Amino acid sequence: MAIGATPGQVKGLVLREAGMLTAIGIGIGVAGALGLTRYLEGLLFGTTPLPSRRATRVDPLNALRHE
Repeated sequence: MAIGATPGQVKGLVLREAGMLTAIGIGIGVAGALGLTRYLEGLLFGTTPLPSRRATRVDPLNALRHE
């Protein structure tokens, strides 16, 4: 504001920069997660994924008794 910017312009600048950093972080995070998922899939041969909906229906007490 010392060089003649209005409060709205300063807010816009800050929000644009924060949005850009957020978008870059999300992009790097998604790419890293996809890469790591593919790597871990290679390590977990012979296993099948357990659907999360089915897993939430299991009673924890019964699951512990069967182990």
